[in-house]
Formats: sequence, C-alpha cells, structure tokens
Amino acid sequence: MTGYHIPEHLTEEVQAFLFMNASRRVNRMFPVPPMLALGGPPGSGKTTGVKETCTRLDVHLDVLPSSILGGVYAGQSSITLRDAIKRASQSEAWMSAILIDDLDMSEARVDDALSNTVSSPLLNGTLMAYADNPFELKTHDDPTEKEAETLALERPPVIFITCNDLSKLYGPLRRNMRMVHVEYDPRGQDAVAIVQAMYPKTSPADIKKLVEAYPDASIAFFRNLGMAVAKTHARRFARSIKTRLFNPDFARLARDLEAAATGASFEELATAAQALSLTEDDKNHLKSVA
Repeated sequence: MTGYHIPEHLTEEVQAFLFMNASRRVNRMFPVPPMLALGGPPGSGKTTGVKETCTRLDVHLDVLPSSILGGVYAGQSSITLRDAIKRASQSEAWMSAILIDDLDMSEARVDDALSNTVSSPLLNGTLMAYADNPFELKTHDDPTEKEAETLALERPPVIFITCNDLSKLYGPLRRNMRMVHVEYDPRGQDAVAIVQAMYPKTSPADIKKLVEAYPDASIAFFRNLGMAVAKTHARRFARSIKTRLFNPDFARLARDLEAAATGASFEELATAAQALSLTEDDKNHLKSVA
C-alpha cells in the first residue's frame, strides 16, 4: 500500500547474513549458520521487514507460513519444508531464501501450548540437519520406508524465521552455529521513520507526535490507521451510489482509497488511533509476547 522504511541495523544484519552464506557456497568449510531468526512482539513488522529487504536485494524469497507446517499424518510438516527447500534451491537468483513465518506457533514449538506431537521432533530434526549441512537434503525421515536418498544442493537457500518468542523454539535448534538471532522491535526514531514512510504526506512533527502518543503500540497498529481512514472513504462511496445503477469504477476507487490512506491528515490518523486503541481488537496490535 505504501513505502516501508527498514531500520539500518536490520538491513545490515540481513545483508551480512546473505553475503556470508553466498561466500559459503564458494568455501564450504566456512561455518556460517544458514538460518536467521527474527524475534519480537506480534505486529512489530518482522515479516514485512524480511520481505522488503529481500526485494531490495533481489533475493528470491518463498514464504512458508507456519499454518501449513502440519497435516493429517506424522512427518507431513517435514515433507512440506523439504519440498520448499528443494524448490528454492533451483532459483536462478544470486541468492534464494525461505521465510518461515511464526515458527513458534508451529509444530516446532516445544512448550505445553503446542508440542508433544509426533511431527515436532521430525520438523526440528529436519531444520537441524539442514542447519548442519545445507548442501545435502534427505528425501524422508521414515526408516521403515526405502532407504532415504540424499539430494545434493549446489545453491542451498537460507532460511529466515520469524518468532514472537524465540525461547519457545527447541534449544539445540537455537544454537549459534545453527541460527543467527536478531531482536526486532522498532522503537523511538526507528518507529517514527517507519510510520513516516507509511504516511509521507503527513509532517514529520505530526508523525512523531502520533508515535509518542502510543509508545506501546506495534507497527501494525499504525499501519491499520491508514486502513481505517480508507474504510471511512469507502463508506462514503457506498452511501453515494445508487443501487439500481450499480456500476462503480473500481479502478478509480482503488486509487482514491490509496490516496486517502497515504495522504491521511494528522487529524484523521489521530482520530483513527483513538478509536482503535479503545477496541477489543487493539489487543492484537499492542505489543505483547505470545
């Protein structure tokens, strides 16, 4: 919908991670973790930050939501992950990557909330085996089946992981030689810069005032303000049309809604923020670790 500012420290972390893994393709003895985990409260912009950074660096990125890491039979999550790794390794881009979104909400989680399934150790085992040697990929886990084949990967993808709470992941998986850890929870000037990129027509002074008024709000909270302003304009449009002559120009409407969101005034954003902060839905936008 709008531009997105990426804090410099995140860009540098991701760039260094990608460049070191590209170097490992040349020198395989260079012990670089192929996984980078981005931890932080829900709504802090972790997923968007990874996507935007990869886009700007021309990295081929496949997104693997944790919701599809599961299935009706044991080991299905491992199969899904291995298939994604194999596909990404075939990319012609200078570097390919997989983004596993909310891994701590998947079968890889090890606390009492989401654990004790047969698939949990299989998924964590697949991730650890890949972290230890991303140049080889086994075809399956079941020793009762035919002997597992090993696929050689000349261009193994890196794996980005987002988590609300990194401590919910399997301890051995989080070891430094398997995973790089980055905490991401934009505050202060970083948050101001991100929100300013969302609403470029609003003055920096007003954006700063807005962010400071809601110091515990997530980046998602501020992004939803533009959607609230656009919804107000959509309602006005709905009231203006005649039912019997319903033939709206949706292309023009889309442009108008985009302009309404990105060009929102401080007064419109402040009103939307006040309304959103009073709703039950706000619990999903204020920062808290799941």
